[in-house]
Amino acid sequence: MSRHTILCVDDEPNVVRALRRLLRREPYEVLLAESAEEAAAQLTREPVDLIVCDQRMPGMTGVEFLREVKEQRPGVVRILLTGYADVDALAAAVNEAEVYRFVFKPWDDDELKAAIAQAVEHRKQLAAAQAELRRLREENTALRKRLESQCGERLSEAPAQ
Repeated sequence: MSRHTILCVDDEPNVVRALRRLLRREPYEVLLAESAEEAAAQLTREPVDLIVCDQRMPGMTGVEFLREVKEQRPGVVRILLTGYADVDALAAAVNEAEVYRFVFKPWDDDELKAAIAQAVEHRKQLAAAQAELRRLREENTALRKRLESQCGERLSEAPAQ
């Protein structure tokens, strides 16, 4: 079983360190970034399964960053951390960035770990469904070619009317 990679993004170094400590004994590869720009650079170098991102960051909000991630890497599951009950930001996260889950700061460690585990499981299910869809498309293409070939042969053998 391969390890899933989680990218944690928060502009507060203490929060990034807390996330690293929280996940150090979990079966994940954990990447850390202190800005959306740093996280975007990591995404170009590393395959990522899940992003845990703070909402309020200088330069780019978590929703803006996660919306870009959704467009560029739709298979990456997205969790938004927020310390504020900003209804507009939460609505934007759902509608624009298709965030899988919200976790409010300060978080409960067990709740956050459970949310991450569920998100990783969701990612596994998405990957399995995508693989099955690819397999079915390939099988369908092969079947179509075989049928076209058989029909073509039979049509050329049929007497002209």
